[in-house]
Amino acid sequence: MASQISFTFCKVLHYRRHFRNLMAPTYRQSCREASSKHEVLQRIRNIGILAHIDAGKTTTTERMLYFSGKISSMGEVHHGTTVTDYMEQERNRGITITSASVSFPWRDHQINLIDTPGHIDFTMEVENALNVTDGCVVILDSSAGVEAQTQTVWRQADKKTIPRIVYANKMDRLDASMPLCVDTLRKKLGVEIFAVQLPIKDKKEKFLGVVDLLHLKKHLWIEDSGGIEQLHELPLEESSDGKLWESAVKSREDLIDTLSSIDDSLAEEIIANDSLSSISASALSSALRKATILCKGVPLLCGSSYKNKGIQPLMDAVVRYLPSPLERSNKIFQEAFNDDLCAHAFKVIHHNQFGPLVFLRLYSGEIIKKDKVFNLRLQIPEKCVNVMVATADDFEQVASVSAGNIAVVSGLNETRAGDLVTYSQSTAQKAYKRLAIIKGVTENDAQNQLGVGAVVPDPVFFCSVEAPSQSQQVALDKALGKLAREDPSLTVTFNEETSQIILGGMGELHLDIIKERLLTEYKLDILLGPIQIAYREALQCPEEETITIQETIGSSKQLVEINLIIEPKLDNRKDILRMSSPDSDIQQKLDRIKANIKIMQAIKTGVKEGLKYGPKLHCPLMATAVLIQDIKFGKGTSPPMIASATTQCLRKALENADTVLMEPIMYVEVVLNEEHQSDVSADLSRRRADILNVADRHINRVIQARVPLAEMLGYATHLRYLTSGTASFSMEFQEYQVLPDELELKVIEKETGLSYLS
Repeated sequence: MASQISFTFCKVLHYRRHFRNLMAPTYRQSCREASSKHEVLQRIRNIGILAHIDAGKTTTTERMLYFSGKISSMGEVHHGTTVTDYMEQERNRGITITSASVSFPWRDHQINLIDTPGHIDFTMEVENALNVTDGCVVILDSSAGVEAQTQTVWRQADKKTIPRIVYANKMDRLDASMPLCVDTLRKKLGVEIFAVQLPIKDKKEKFLGVVDLLHLKKHLWIEDSGGIEQLHELPLEESSDGKLWESAVKSREDLIDTLSSIDDSLAEEIIANDSLSSISASALSSALRKATILCKGVPLLCGSSYKNKGIQPLMDAVVRYLPSPLERSNKIFQEAFNDDLCAHAFKVIHHNQFGPLVFLRLYSGEIIKKDKVFNLRLQIPEKCVNVMVATADDFEQVASVSAGNIAVVSGLNETRAGDLVTYSQSTAQKAYKRLAIIKGVTENDAQNQLGVGAVVPDPVFFCSVEAPSQSQQVALDKALGKLAREDPSLTVTFNEETSQIILGGMGELHLDIIKERLLTEYKLDILLGPIQIAYREALQCPEEETITIQETIGSSKQLVEINLIIEPKLDNRKDILRMSSPDSDIQQKLDRIKANIKIMQAIKTGVKEGLKYGPKLHCPLMATAVLIQDIKFGKGTSPPMIASATTQCLRKALENADTVLMEPIMYVEVVLNEEHQSDVSADLSRRRADILNVADRHINRVIQARVPLAEMLGYATHLRYLTSGTASFSMEFQEYQVLPDELELKVIEKETGLSYLS
């Protein structure tokens, strides 16, 4: 018996060693592959370029492409020859309208960069880009510091906890000021600043280069025989550099002191050495990287992109301080999908050769040419016909694109910005289950946490659009469909009362660009109606209504009875629908209905439709809640009938409700010469402006005000007239505010053509 046990044990050991020997190469290979993938991802940087309009985003991007060797010659915005401003409207106007994706190598790293628009009308492009970036470069005009749109994009990045570095551009200007940039960053954005450079200027205030505070070196750009500024690194010496040396040493100590209050390991090193000056550049760089990735502060660099100065150190900072795809704090996609494909669509364009092209950021897995993918929002499969990488509007076909990178795919005819795609429906289900376990939530909640679909801001401007002739109506419908798919902030609806197509946009410029694109790209000389303001309506007090609907459709009897209350929504909860009753029996019935997904979807659809049109001006209702106290429906009643009954009950309640009109209020900044201040201030007052502040900015004045959007129509032209073209302004939506009674009647009369006698 003992010998038999011994023989069996020996066989087990033999097969175990044999199995281990067979598996060892496979195991070692998988480890090598995992290590290789990890190393590749560590060397990728997905970044966005953000700024106020005219701060120099596109010029900076162009210089990055040139100095990285991606392009052989530099274009200029004012010549319309830059790589990323490739649309005709961008080149004619000298502004960025749509985001553009480019990739280039730097210091053994791959930088995938998205150049974004600076104008508030195209903020949706910025939002979509931020959804897929791991870090950002925020560019300031160093003569202006933090401006209105800088604050907007900063808040957008804050919501997504995206690490940032700041680049103070235009240091060649005589009024450029690093202290101004630092001061406005701290005061307006409340952020900790890590100044890692100082500007170097000569006696005539000509910008020559920067001091690298980490290594105490001078970076000077000296023009070569071809007229291109070439970078020269020189040591900073106490004997020859005098005051610059003293300023640099003091600034370096201030930087170390600031970082030591954030980084414990750096503080311990200072205590151990009993000196600030002994801290090495590598220790400082490590502390800066850690603080930046944790969003505890932002490194501040400077340069002049137009003069080709400061670009190489800026790209070095992108590699040193911004995170790789492995280091982002929000790893929800990787947690849910592991090594399976997870790709986030952030942009769609229509190409003459390839058709619709979808830009995808890959968080995990690999996307391969000719493979099928599954759209999580639409719950449908689609085929990747071609897989490409992009340099603005130039596309290079490849066999596949791996995790961490940006792919451009043709063949995804239904996918839109905000959608997630994966390998298959079963892969999606596994991801929901995995994330639900990790987060300790239900699978439905896990699906919501993945954030499938884009959150689109409501338009603030409307206008009607008509085809030049009936024969071109189909062409117009197709063109608008393509434009709306490319631009989620453009809404296209059909008004049944007027039989008109209505465009909704984020501003006058936005709608003007749409008109130009219809003309230049689609050869449609369309007719646009006058610009209209996106008013809202709001309830003054609760209103209760009950409705009973009985219909026979074929042999089926449809019966729905609803009792509901519409009321002002006073809290910040997203849910506008509640189902509650003081009667316990009714409450139990409502709880059963809430568990029925199809019925609840029908009720929600009915509520959404019912709140689309208010009683005064057919404007959407805002800040309105719906409380369903009871709902009954007969056996066999269809969900569409329940949705229709809900909508009818709401509209009947609104007929008797007391509502007010709400108008959009904009935050406006006007930058102008002092001599024009009184004229512009008086003009703003006539426009019902609430002037908040008048500040100095070097030789200019900045007027900050809250102004109703209705009063800002055509303001750009009027401001040019008032100031002889020397002033500029920017504005962004702030909130909705009750329209005064005397103006409400005028607005209703103007919009409807009906006069009201008081």
